[in-house]
Amino acid sequence: MSTNANARPGPGSVRTGDSRDDGSGRRPSVGNPSTDRGVTQDLRGANGRIVARIDGDCLKKQVDGSRHFLRKPAGIAFDASILEAAERSGVRVVWVRDRETGDTYTCPLADFGLFAVKVNRGFGPQLALPFTFWRVQRAGAPRQLTLFGAGA
Repeated sequence: MSTNANARPGPGSVRTGDSRDDGSGRRPSVGNPSTDRGVTQDLRGANGRIVARIDGDCLKKQVDGSRHFLRKPAGIAFDASILEAAERSGVRVVWVRDRETGDTYTCPLADFGLFAVKVNRGFGPQLALPFTFWRVQRAGAPRQLTLFGAGA
């Protein structure tokens, strides 16, 4: 997934943060991402603002879907540097919550390396994963339980 082996630290770099929850009060529903490792890191975008957080083996991001979801290609994009930092930190699952609808989107991080499209729309290099590769949990919709009672 590496896009630039010579990239220097700066915007998009990893910064250790606190372990506040992501505001949803819930854990992602795919793969039951583990936070046993206790690793929590805030990730900053090119503008220096915190744009995502690593929580255990889960990369979390909250967005306003009407402003941040891509229309062409229809999907969700991350800064390439954020995905590289997540990969280095052992992230396995990506979780995105649309603050406007409450819907959550999850997928394996590996899908970005396999199916993402490179885009650059003035915010630096990004990888956009089309919606067809995301698993969507609609706000208020019942969750399917697995055989052992964990969230599916």
